[in-house]
Amino acid sequence: MSGQNPKPPQFQLNNLLSYYQKKQYISAEKLAKSIINKYPEHVYAWKILAAVQEQTGRIDEALKANQKALTIKPGDPEIHLCLGNNFNQLGNLGESELFYKKAISLKPDYIQAYYNLGFILKKMQKLDEAVIIYEKLIEINPNFAQGYNSLSLILKELGQFEKAIINFKKAIAFKPNYPQALFNLGVTLRDTGQKEEALENFKKAVFLKPDYSRAHNLLGVTLVELGRHDEALENFKLCFLSDPSYAEAYNNMGNTLKELGRFDESINNYKKAIEINPDYAEGYNNLGRALMLRKKFEKAFELMEWRLKLEELNFEPLDTPKPRWNRNSNHKVFLLREQGIGDIIMFSSMIPELNSNVEKVVFECDQKLVSLFKRSFPKNISYVIDRNEISYGDYDSHIPIGSLPLHFRKNLIDFQNTSSGWLQADMEIVDTIRKNLTKNKSKIIIGISWKTISLLTQSHLRNIELEVLLKPLKKLDASFVNLQYGEVSEEISSLKIDLGIEVLEIPGIDLYNDIDGLASVISACDYVISIDNVTPHLAGALGVNTKLLLPFIADDRWGTETNKSYLYESIDIYRQSVYGDWSKPLAEMAKDLEILFRN
Repeated sequence: MSGQNPKPPQFQLNNLLSYYQKKQYISAEKLAKSIINKYPEHVYAWKILAAVQEQTGRIDEALKANQKALTIKPGDPEIHLCLGNNFNQLGNLGESELFYKKAISLKPDYIQAYYNLGFILKKMQKLDEAVIIYEKLIEINPNFAQGYNSLSLILKELGQFEKAIINFKKAIAFKPNYPQALFNLGVTLRDTGQKEEALENFKKAVFLKPDYSRAHNLLGVTLVELGRHDEALENFKLCFLSDPSYAEAYNNMGNTLKELGRFDESINNYKKAIEINPDYAEGYNNLGRALMLRKKFEKAFELMEWRLKLEELNFEPLDTPKPRWNRNSNHKVFLLREQGIGDIIMFSSMIPELNSNVEKVVFECDQKLVSLFKRSFPKNISYVIDRNEISYGDYDSHIPIGSLPLHFRKNLIDFQNTSSGWLQADMEIVDTIRKNLTKNKSKIIIGISWKTISLLTQSHLRNIELEVLLKPLKKLDASFVNLQYGEVSEEISSLKIDLGIEVLEIPGIDLYNDIDGLASVISACDYVISIDNVTPHLAGALGVNTKLLLPFIADDRWGTETNKSYLYESIDIYRQSVYGDWSKPLAEMAKDLEILFRN
């Protein structure tokens, strides 16, 4: 090649860079290949060719071009970075990690390599290593906002929420117009219960980036959680303007409209979410729950089978080739537990019906419920605590307990078969408790429960302070009995000091772990007053007169507007008419009890 220049003319290199920067990829690739054809060892042309191929989605070709560039210039940290990117895009995270580390070894202050390495380590769930890398990155460049944001995301995943919040705020301090960091800070604040502050960060994010659909969506969800439904609807609409295919936002808008009682609009939004994403389990389940409110039970329970695909459901699928039970199969059925204790009690009304339709029922039951269920249900039913206790031959088919309504609750009349109660407490224990409570006095006995430890979204809205609950009932000539699980002795003591109201506690019964004992205490009461936790389900299943206090946003199983429950005949419902305000339902309940007592 004597007489030829060792490198291409500068104007060609300038043109090559210009084509690439202007995204004129066809011209850039053509020129790069022309240069390589004449100067095959020119590393810059190989690097630009690889970059063009990467930008046009040809990652395998880009990888080969970068590998060629590396053979020409093995000490170039930028080529190692690009190879790390290529392997990441091809899903080879291990190779990607090695090339990023090599880039850093060649250039110890290489910010982009640190940043990309941290990202790969996070994808590989090497979270502690990722924290070290991002901390090193920030040490090199203390003003690098993206570094603080990425570090915070990992800290959040590690459960270090306070540190995450601090670092998100640092990212925003160095880069105030950083909508992603504002959004991430809002998410973390919301997850830690700081919803008002979360709201402000979501608002700042959408102000800086009006088409930020994820921020509009979570802004809407947070507004709903704060009881500001109309504002939430406006944000969901803004979300659709920027992303008309956002299925989750349609689902959330459906939830909001449902809580406002606008059921037709709610149903339409769930259908829209499903239309966008035909595999959207949450959308199908919520549509089913909305139809349940309309008492269209058959279709509702069919759609609610999608709940089994939801990750947050407390259900472990059975690993077996044996089929799901259908009503035409008269053989041995393995009934699987799912969801919480209250749900199991509610669904248990159908266990005798299942038993009468099959040869044998083997029930995977929570230990807390076994003694109560054995007393209440046919003796031929078997109970197992651990599904590993039964062998493959012990059953012919299986069904989750929450799927029984699909077969046995097709219309409102079907609920009436059991709504008067179906569980039976130990009457000897009930009589003993009753005698100890009355002690020859004629006072009416009222059991009370006022809070839940459920982790479900907005479950805290169900809770009522003990003093707020009992103050309107102070004039009643009644003895109050504690039905509340958990450590509540201090609250009970404070109530007696502050209001002079005594709440009796039954010694020797663990109200959380001993559900059979709790059933006995409930059955010893004339009335039960409770928020929405396990207590009203147990009291209703026992047929005990119960006053149920529901928040403005209540579980769908309690219906809407009506003050009666189709699940439990003995339950009277008192609902908030204003978000967060218990004064009206408590006053109505107190008035009704006064009338009952006079009569």
